[in-house]
Amino acid sequence: VAMSALLGLSLTSKAGGLIGVATNTTIIGSCFNGNLSSDGLVKLTSNLGGIVGEASSTSIEASYSTGTIALNGVLSNAAGIVAVLTDSQITESYSTMNINSSILNLVGVSLSSIAANVSGSSSVTYSVAATGNINSLVSGLLSPILPGMSRVCGVVYSGVCSNNYASDDMLYSGLLVLEGLDAGLDTNDGATAALEDLYKEGFYTGAAGTVLSWDFYDMWKANTNAMPTFK
Repeated sequence: VAMSALLGLSLTSKAGGLIGVATNTTIIGSCFNGNLSSDGLVKLTSNLGGIVGEASSTSIEASYSTGTIALNGVLSNAAGIVAVLTDSQITESYSTMNINSSILNLVGVSLSSIAANVSGSSSVTYSVAATGNINSLVSGLLSPILPGMSRVCGVVYSGVCSNNYASDDMLYSGLLVLEGLDAGLDTNDGATAALEDLYKEGFYTGAAGTVLSWDFYDMWKANTNAMPTFK
């Protein structure tokens, strides 16, 4: 599946692999495999999410996304699950999406694998930022002084981002996240996990010593040398 928000001279874009804007919605066991892009000449904001663009009072559980997001805009957000998360919850989900933003993303850009812009009473928990990479030319060059790029949650204005993991080979703007300095279970970058461990059922059920307890009885199944998928 490929989806494109072709905007031309329009100022805003709110797009998701499944839903552009979700309010008072419950999403369980959903996935998206494809590409999202905000094309055009002039955009003020673009909020692109692998599952939902903007979520308010919404719950997302046991969902995943794969593919690519190409972001274009000044005050913009992109994430593998939800770009803008307000008074909403994401749990037991993962993304392998590659996220790329253009040089137009000079200010206000938030990029991450799970949720880019987190506010209100939102929570992002027990989720995994997997093999995708996050790339932003401007934000990458200024990453020591500009917040907004993290493996799991981009910017958390309020709410919770905890008990999450990220692959040890995941890069943002070509940089690895250093465990103990930037990463950990209760940080926006999540705790670092070996990529090969992300392919094992025990990693998600807690048998390997993680804090996760995903449902591999009814919902998920393990795959050889690949991320889990639905039964």
